Amino acid sequence: MWIFTSNRARPLLQPPPKLLLTIHKFGLGGADRVCAFVARGFAEAGFDTEVISFSPQGDGSDALEPLFGDQVQLTYLAGAGISRTRDLVRQFPAFVGHLNAARPDIVMSTGNAMNWITALGRSRATNTACRLVLKTTNPIIRANDSGLVTTIRAAGYARAFASADRVLTLSDAETRQLRAAFPGAADRFRTVINPYVTPRMLAAIAPVAVPRIILGVGRFEPQKRFDLLLRAFARSSDQQSRLVLLGDGADRPALQALAVEIGIAERLEMPGFVTDVAPWFAQASLFILSSNYEGLPAVVLEAMAANCPVISTDCFPAARALVGTAEGCAVLESADVIELAQLMDARVGLPRPTQLRAIAERYSINNAIRSHVAEVQDLL
Repeated sequence: MWIFTSNRARPLLQPPPKLLLTIHKFGLGGADRVCAFVARGFAEAGFDTEVISFSPQGDGSDALEPLFGDQVQLTYLAGAGISRTRDLVRQFPAFVGHLNAARPDIVMSTGNAMNWITALGRSRATNTACRLVLKTTNPIIRANDSGLVTTIRAAGYARAFASADRVLTLSDAETRQLRAAFPGAADRFRTVINPYVTPRMLAAIAPVAVPRIILGVGRFEPQKRFDLLLRAFARSSDQQSRLVLLGDGADRPALQALAVEIGIAERLEMPGFVTDVAPWFAQASLFILSSNYEGLPAVVLEAMAANCPVISTDCFPAARALVGTAEGCAVLESADVIELAQLMDARVGLPRPTQLRAIAERYSINNAIRSHVAEVQDLL
């Protein structure tokens, strides 16, 4: 369990401001855990804090609900569809009704998927004094999108950003990108620290003497490109290492079949979703992030907290600044199987870095909550 210690620069208004955060549902992704940390941090900083979920069904509910603590009100809109889009559309009237009844001082989205619906809901609510804070958690414009998709996304986000009082981004690199892409809302973008690193992760955990482990962590879905990681591992000249993938998802059967096809099934472990990744990063010789795109991936900071070296695709705006310059780490020039295999061979046997933990400490829960609270207080 973690404890947030408030260190705010100025007292909160009285009565306490009411903050409402929006989320689709409580899943197993990093953004959902960040929502719990942020909500609890605001509550412990003196905000009247509520989280409204558009679906009561979430495979991470049991693990996440205790993280909110007793001071955060959790509200679930009734009913659930078969997809996120359907849930958001079906529950939109109930969401607007809740905004009218609760009359929050601030409504804040918790990620890209909630930005449009949160902005639209605030625009339809009767409480015109309510401030709107949006948060980006993945790239807004992605290189692999078609021209039509890019046009639609850019237009939709331009409208949402224009209606926001503040847009919180995850890195200075992303802030610069968004200010250039959406000049009409340039003054609204602010970089905040996201709460990724818990005290447990920063605690000294002695590495365990085990055969070399190459680690991948995340949901088993196309975005994460675990197929790239498996194929590179198969091409590696190091036949003594084991590949461990932590997580779960719809692509599990396909990844298991691929491992058999390329001859690495005997050296692959897939233990499933793990609530405490710190011991795994302490054991790992190398962590690989093979994603197509990310916002600022928590797993990179979690690996660094354990001084575990990272190899990453160039999949998030701060990749080269954060990973490319760090001790023992590297960023792929392209998502290429052979290049990744060669980097794995070159890095897996090197001495463990000693300076990565200092990078991760900036993203501690306490630092992150102070960063979020400061931005919201500035609006008040």
